[in-house]
Amino acid sequence: ITPSTNSATVDLLVRADAAPPVLDTPYPNTATITALDQLGDDPADNADTSQIVVRDADIGVVKTGSANRLLTGQQIVWNLRVTNNGPGYEPAVNLTDQLPAQTMLLSVTSTRGTCGTGSLGLSAVDCAFGPMAAGEVADVTITAILPEAGTYRNVTTITSPAVDRNMTNQTSEHTVIAPPW
Repeated sequence: ITPSTNSATVDLLVRADAAPPVLDTPYPNTATITALDQLGDDPADNADTSQIVVRDADIGVVKTGSANRLLTGQQIVWNLRVTNNGPGYEPAVNLTDQLPAQTMLLSVTSTRGTCGTGSLGLSAVDCAFGPMAAGEVADVTITAILPEAGTYRNVTTITSPAVDRNMTNQTSEHTVIAPPW
């Protein structure tokens, strides 16, 4: 306690790893103070309660490709749309696009955050969009060349530390074929 103000500030970060919270339910958070010498103290002001409401957010990704069949050496453009479908806020949304083997990455652009080649070098694109409120969108465009004949399967995955009850839209993929003729 600071003698001049008779007050102190304590910040606590608590993580409850119990059962998943019931969404949109207020959870009380109560702080109580006690001291060895409380003579003349008013016990009515020794506690305070606030309500915490847990909300989830549904982030999703949809990928489309400029073509399903291309000649070897032609460019493919993959468009990815990441959306926070709500109702809650996502504190940090990230995307990883695992490029097909042999694909030559030409460029990557994004309407928010930052994107670049990932820890796997030119074989992956990583994007960090930062926080996304309900309804917010991030668009990513990846341009590459298919250097040889084959089937190219491109997979994108998004992640966030927030609770997401709909895991069916965390991954999107597109396959393009470059025939040998």
